[in-house]
Amino acid sequence: PEIKYTSMHFSFEDMGIFGQLRVQKIKPDSFDKAKEIFEKALRNCDGTLSQQFLSKALFYEFMSETEPKLERRKSPLTDSRIKKVISYINLHSEENINIPALAKLCSMSVSHFHACFKTQTGMTPIEYKNLISTNRAMQLLISESDKSVEEISETLGFYSSTYFRRVFKSITGKTPTEYRKSAAEL
Repeated sequence: PEIKYTSMHFSFEDMGIFGQLRVQKIKPDSFDKAKEIFEKALRNCDGTLSQQFLSKALFYEFMSETEPKLERRKSPLTDSRIKKVISYINLHSEENINIPALAKLCSMSVSHFHACFKTQTGMTPIEYKNLISTNRAMQLLISESDKSVEEISETLGFYSSTYFRRVFKSITGKTPTEYRKSAAEL
């Protein structure tokens, strides 16, 4: 009961350098500064174009405070073959991802591809696909509130809504329903 938390969810078409960051929990040096940014965003969130710009500015202000504390990828993404696969997954995240087909796209054996992908990204191809799908699900849960979790799961290409819920919770710490409810409260 004495624990309080504040969350803010941003979603932009082009996340730039922030688009490659995974969901992380961080503790700000000054909770008051983070709280001030959040409260300002909440007071000024009416959906007009000028308010959208203000929200984006607040996002960047918040990120300038928190970005230095974020965990970094262990090695830079340098293998062009892996970059090609990442682009493919980003464009086809709503489809079933076939690891042998991805390996073939890179002209690698499945085991070598898997090892290279993990070294370059810090996650397996399926974990990466699930992260991309979860980010998309977060957008859909808010923007398409008339759709059920099952419909969103199907839209994103998950073979079952149970699996979708398990993946979503493992990445965000909340079920899709809990996430939708908390986003609606903002």
